[in-house]
Amino acid sequence: MSAIYQDKQAAYFGAQRKEMLPFIDQAATRILDIGCADGTFSAALKARQGCHVTGVELMPEPANLAAERLDAVYTGDAFSPEIYPQLAAARYDCIILNDVLEHLVDPWAALIRLRELLMPGGTLVASIPNLRYFRVLKSLVQDGEFFYTDKGVLDRTHLRFFTAKTIPQLFESAGLEIVRMEGINGPKRLPPKYAILNWLGGGKHADIRWLQFAVVARNPG
Repeated sequence: MSAIYQDKQAAYFGAQRKEMLPFIDQAATRILDIGCADGTFSAALKARQGCHVTGVELMPEPANLAAERLDAVYTGDAFSPEIYPQLAAARYDCIILNDVLEHLVDPWAALIRLRELLMPGGTLVASIPNLRYFRVLKSLVQDGEFFYTDKGVLDRTHLRFFTAKTIPQLFESAGLEIVRMEGINGPKRLPPKYAILNWLGGGKHADIRWLQFAVVARNPG
């Protein structure tokens, strides 16, 4: 995966992700940010609530930038034998996975291991692309296309795909309890023909509006 990531533009690693800030518990004091990029997002958390943030980033260049902003940063795969034991030496009351799970070969196993790092009652916060996003449906159903792209739901670095129905199964299989799940980064309203589709379906297609879903899952202990 690292070879593919080398082609990512700098903007990919510097996204502010302000829309995810409301999903982070403001009482959290020890946070682990997996895929922290250049640390922009977690730096905003530190400024907001004075928390201690440990970051993990696969690519060295953004990781070096993150190291200037966060309390500790590891460069490499969070689940490697070199890094995971160091993360496991601490317990966290919040773990962040902004656009990470879809890049993993086995996100189910990853969540099980990350739950081991969470304090009882701690939360895992993630953003996950929505395969049923209406623009993706247009490509699949109307145009008969499935082309990978440089960004978005069909980003060529994505290995796994999820919908509003399958996301809960992903977290529950790891013993995590979803306490909040909301669509993010969609238009203010669906284009007319998709709004009609949703109406004809009795509101069952409302999820196609959202590019991603934000998930907050709790470790019951």
